Amino acid sequence: MDWSLKSPKARYQHGIRLIKAIDPSGIIYQDDKPYISIKAKLATIINDGEILLLEGEVRLKQLTNNKAVILGKSMKWTPSNSLIVIEHRPTLHIPYE
Repeated sequence: MDWSLKSPKARYQHGIRLIKAIDPSGIIYQDDKPYISIKAKLATIINDGEILLLEGEVRLKQLTNNKAVILGKSMKWTPSNSLIVIEHRPTLHIPYE
C-alpha cells in the first residue's frame, strides 16, 4: 500500500474520476509501513489518485525518526513521481528531544 485517505464527508464523480473530501486525514506508507500522516481542510483527488490536492491548514507529520511537522496552506502530491509540493509559506517544525 502506498497511501490511504479517509474523510467524514466525501463525494465521488464517476464520469470525471474526481473525489472531493472535507477534513481528510491519511497515511503515506514507505516500505509498507506508516511514514507520514497528512491532514487538511479539503482534498481534491484527480483521476482516482493520480494527483492529490490538499488545501487549508495542510499538516504533514513524519511518523518515524525526528517526527518533523510541515505546515502549509496547500499541497500538490503526485504519488507516481513521489513528489509533494507545499505552497504558501510552508513551515518546518522539528520537536526537541
